[in-house]
Amino acid sequence: MTPAGLTLRKPFSAQPAEAGQAPAGNAGQIAGAGAAIGAAALTMSPTAAPVHRPARPEAGRRSLDSLQVGRGIAAIAVVVFHAHVFFIPERLHPGQTVSRVFDIGYAGVEFFFVLSGFIMILVHRRDIGRPRRAARFMMKRALRILPFYWLVTLAMLALLLAQWPATAGQLSPARLLHSLALVPMPDGAALLVEVGWTLSHEFLFYALFCLLIVAPRAGIAAFALWILAIGALVPRPPGYPWDFLLAPCNLLFAMGMGAALVFPRLSPRWAGTAALCGTALFLAVGLGDAYGVMDLTHAGRTLLLGAAAAITVAGLAGWETGRRVAMPRSLVFLGDASFAIYLVHALALPVATRVMVELGAGRWLTPGLSLLTLTALAVAAGCLAHVTVERPMLRKLHARLSRADAGRIPGAKRTSSRPSPEGNAT
Repeated sequence: MTPAGLTLRKPFSAQPAEAGQAPAGNAGQIAGAGAAIGAAALTMSPTAAPVHRPARPEAGRRSLDSLQVGRGIAAIAVVVFHAHVFFIPERLHPGQTVSRVFDIGYAGVEFFFVLSGFIMILVHRRDIGRPRRAARFMMKRALRILPFYWLVTLAMLALLLAQWPATAGQLSPARLLHSLALVPMPDGAALLVEVGWTLSHEFLFYALFCLLIVAPRAGIAAFALWILAIGALVPRPPGYPWDFLLAPCNLLFAMGMGAALVFPRLSPRWAGTAALCGTALFLAVGLGDAYGVMDLTHAGRTLLLGAAAAITVAGLAGWETGRRVAMPRSLVFLGDASFAIYLVHALALPVATRVMVELGAGRWLTPGLSLLTLTALAVAAGCLAHVTVERPMLRKLHARLSRADAGRIPGAKRTSSRPSPEGNAT
């Protein structure tokens, strides 16, 4: 860390450094999970009808609000994790932390990956087998993620340049290009916005899902081979780029897809039970790992958290579609702003920490109050960026995309510029 204390080091990531370093014992677990997910994927026909269809959401609802709330909680959990593990003990209160409970915040990323797979099936299932929709699918995903991510990346670049020459070793044309393209660095160095590593995995998943849209049989085969390859190679983690292409976290997208196929078959009663059990398992795995009660490898922990998140997501979706649910609008808003919170906190935390250090906050605040302050400032910065930058930008981009579609297709209706149900798929 530079004297300015604003740059982010490699550990500033929700993915622990030992990612992919799993022993041979995990191969059977992953292969077994992959076989189950692959079997579920065989039912993924655009014409396949579920046992019973969920009730139609109320008019005007653009998302499953319970999942939006879960998304917001997951984003804030990641913020808390980074503040508690890195900025509190390293900058504000040397050597001190608040509680191991806050160390489970990294698991918000597992929830994001599962939810992303779930939403792709929920929103784009009818696109499967319709090749002409593939280009629009990728365009929508790119517009949803890249423009705002690029703005945050350029802001991080400006922050690092402001500390020149102390940050000279962290800036290079190659790192900037890899960051903008969301392509992992061959040497394992972090992207400029270090949490961007998750978006690299997102686009890898989108590419495979696009294949599923263009050619369903080839897409199912590709997903099956992907899952089996991950299970087979975990005991012997290969080098770049295979450590990215076959990382265990990629399995979570498939788990989310499976959850989307299962949830319409759940009655509201069983769905509520599944949501509670999945949440309990998710917390148990996270807390067990944080307190050292469970001796889990990275791959094993990822699988357990992913399975728990998939059960939770399927349960929440089935529970909400089976009845009228009114979630607090403030919590739904945090879900809407979750992508901005997730990206902007990579900037907000080091800046807020630097200001607090200059003010001597470490002398008159307890570690707990410092953690609360850092989290609140980072979340507020993300919400502000969502309202003033991300949301208006998305509306304009979606409006342009709709006009372009209307111009290409005679008689096509323009869609609303309001965000689609997929919302923050990331």
